[in-house]
Amino acid sequence: MASGRPVLALEKGGATETVIKGKCGDFFEKPEVSEITRALKKFDFNTYDSKSLRKRALEFEIQRFKEEFRGLIDLEYNKKRRGEKWS
Repeated sequence: MASGRPVLALEKGGATETVIKGKCGDFFEKPEVSEITRALKKFDFNTYDSKSLRKRALEFEIQRFKEEFRGLIDLEYNKKRRGEKWS
């Protein structure tokens, strides 16, 4: 997605959180050659918008992750300083 191309991924794990079926790519169910072959044959790479794909990938960039993670740490730290319970 980061290069503006759709993704064809195993429907498990992190891919299910980042890939939106029909918008960012598609999934196959089992890590087997026959499944991947079937998925590739029906997969149309040309029906996806590269700008939308790139935009979706940027939602998971490392800088954003660091900023959001730091925000959570700060939030919990400030709660503790005020005597509140941690989430």
